[in-house]
Amino acid sequence: MTQLRRLDVGNVKETDEKIFCIAIAKMVHLESLGVTSSNEDELLKMDALGSAPPDLGKLMLAGKLEKVPHWFNSLDNLTNLYLHWCRLRDDFLPHIQALRNLVVIRLLNAYEGEQLDY
Repeated sequence: MTQLRRLDVGNVKETDEKIFCIAIAKMVHLESLGVTSSNEDELLKMDALGSAPPDLGKLMLAGKLEKVPHWFNSLDNLTNLYLHWCRLRDDFLPHIQALRNLVVIRLLNAYEGEQLDY
C-alpha cells in the first residue's frame, strides 16, 4: 500500500488516529486523500501525522476537527481542498491563504465561529 496514489477511507473513529496516521505517513506517493469520520459528531483526529505526503494535491476531511492540523501549512502542492462537517471555531482562512497552489475550495459546515476575516 505504500505505492498508493489515492486513498479514501470512511468510518474513521477518533481512536483510530495513531494507527491511521502511521499508515498514511508511509504512503509517500499519495496524491489524493479523503478521510471521513464515522458520523458528523465524531472527532476527526489527524495530529499524529507528522507531515502530509509531499505530492498531496487533493485533500478531503469530513468530520469534526478541534483545530486545523499542524501539518496543514506544509501542503505545498495542494490544489483541491474539501472541508465537510469540520465545524472549526478558530479562523482557518490564514491557513488556507498560505496554500499558494489552491484552485478549488469546498466548505460545507466547516466553520462555527463568529466571523471569518479575509
